[in-house]
Amino acid sequence: MGRFYKNTGGPFGAILALLGFAVGMLALIGAIVGLLSFVGWIGGEGRNDYERESTAFHGLPAELHVLRESPGKIEIADDSPYAREESLTLSRYVSRFYQNQRLMQESEYDPQGSRTYLRTLEYDMAGNVLAEQIADETEGTWTYRHIYEYDDSGQVAHEEVYQDDALIERNYYRYLYASYVYGGADQTLEKKIGYAGVNYSYLNDQVDGGISQYCANHTEYLTDGEDNPLCIFRFNSLLVENPTEVWKLQWQRQGDRLLNRVQNYKAGYSHSSTRDWYLREEKADAEQFNLYECSKDAEKHLVLQINYNHKAKFLLNNSFYLARYSEDRLLWQMDYAEGKLDYYSACLYDDEGRLREAVEYDAQGEEPQTFFYRYEYSEADREDQYAYAVQGEAFGLAFGDGDQVRLFFSENGVLSAIEMTNASENRQEIFAFADSGENAGQLRQMCAGTEVAEGEREFLRKLEKEAARYGFRVGEDLADTTERSAE
Repeated sequence: MGRFYKNTGGPFGAILALLGFAVGMLALIGAIVGLLSFVGWIGGEGRNDYERESTAFHGLPAELHVLRESPGKIEIADDSPYAREESLTLSRYVSRFYQNQRLMQESEYDPQGSRTYLRTLEYDMAGNVLAEQIADETEGTWTYRHIYEYDDSGQVAHEEVYQDDALIERNYYRYLYASYVYGGADQTLEKKIGYAGVNYSYLNDQVDGGISQYCANHTEYLTDGEDNPLCIFRFNSLLVENPTEVWKLQWQRQGDRLLNRVQNYKAGYSHSSTRDWYLREEKADAEQFNLYECSKDAEKHLVLQINYNHKAKFLLNNSFYLARYSEDRLLWQMDYAEGKLDYYSACLYDDEGRLREAVEYDAQGEEPQTFFYRYEYSEADREDQYAYAVQGEAFGLAFGDGDQVRLFFSENGVLSAIEMTNASENRQEIFAFADSGENAGQLRQMCAGTEVAEGEREFLRKLEKEAARYGFRVGEDLADTTERSAE
């Protein structure tokens, strides 16, 4: 449930942000290292306290909001046709309240109407979370507090996150500008070309008298003017100067598509003495290709990801991610990891673009789980979600205008087949998976119209050919990356 809802932009929006954040850029890496050294305030020697310099940073007041009542016990009135469906069993009911399209309160109840979970949020005037309180009936209550400092341009320069009274995260940002002169020295225009930042993570590293310098992790990174990360350096201690893991990225726009090449380097024992050890590596330990859909002024949506491992040479890794969108609305997504289907979800929206129904399959735990969700909107700022556990061996869900998704399950709940018919493309896509034994969840066949891929390996090759159509070759730079990132 947590993954399903986080993958929604109310509900399905900022999907897989972390997938795009794990990466850096070959053509610029020398300059990047120098730049990160220049902004040594980020992680400077000894990890000194934050240096305020001459800028007058300031916080912002909390946004006014309406407190909502969340009863500990309610009566759940479910008179929908789904309540009488034998293949569905009500698992939980969730009520959410919004203000200015931001989630303010989330209450979760069991089928008997007893509250099991309550989450409340508070924001500052810029829309950033100031406080988040979570009350779980079985695990207790805890509070997250965020402290922000803004520069004179209204951008966050410093952030701290506390879990109850313990500091767990600290972030600093510096924004980079380039100046352009038009018609004379008195006509200068500054344009933001990116920002540099550092994140310190102190979770589970609290010790008597302060924070352990030996265990707390920190990450340094640099982005371009479109907030795409260019490089990431991860350190496993506040006392070390050499990164233990490095990501390098390249970005290239092709019309309404955005290509992303990711290279990942992991330090061995022989790399501990130099900061730039990764520059001498002939090949990365792993490489990733990401394809995004995005118009000029819209958010980017990840629609394809394939992975490579480097041993003697690059080989396709048996994992991929696929998704389909209609404008900004996610239609379905599939996450296939380490030779099995880990996750699948599909959505149906109403005429106002709000989620109406959705289905979710999650096989990451000990036992696979499948849920069907339906949504009601009795007020403009309220969303009610009914979550049903899917029972039985087959379950079908129609998606408007002739599009349809149908799922088939084995006796032990493993998703064995997905049938998706898209009327706009006038073709059907079918994915079949092994439903039992040690290979349960492994892709056996994919059919799209008249095109057929037999087995996992052949389908991975099909995805690789699709990446090649955009000019991607594993182990090779994307074209024109330097020029495009500086625009």
